Amino acid sequence: MPATRTPQVDKVLYSASSSDISLSGEIGAHRNSSVSDCLSEVDLESGALDMDVHLDNKTQRDCRICHLGLETCEEECGGAIELGCSCKGDLGAAHKKCAETWFKIRGNTTCEICGAAALGVAGEQTKRGA
Repeated sequence: MPATRTPQVDKVLYSASSSDISLSGEIGAHRNSSVSDCLSEVDLESGALDMDVHLDNKTQRDCRICHLGLETCEEECGGAIELGCSCKGDLGAAHKKCAETWFKIRGNTTCEICGAAALGVAGEQTKRGA
């Protein structure tokens, strides 16, 4: 259907087909929660905010390059290393082979996130300098 143009706002007019309606109905049918499930009442005047925070209690760290668990592919990935840059947590850790390949492709050992040298990465790229 052609677009109708007004001086101030562009509008595209179309009619929803029955397939559009049934598709959105299917998507909505699979939702496990709704906005009302997430709403809670907060007293802003009391000065205190009591809020339950549900965290994943994540104990396994992930490789920042391939995003697999550091313990997942020990043999084929060469084990986990700390990159030695200024990044902390998952950002400071990677599989050895992932890190060596990544920095070899980059052509230097400068971390693209924090800008510091990744001192924990060995290989031919460190011989060329950072």
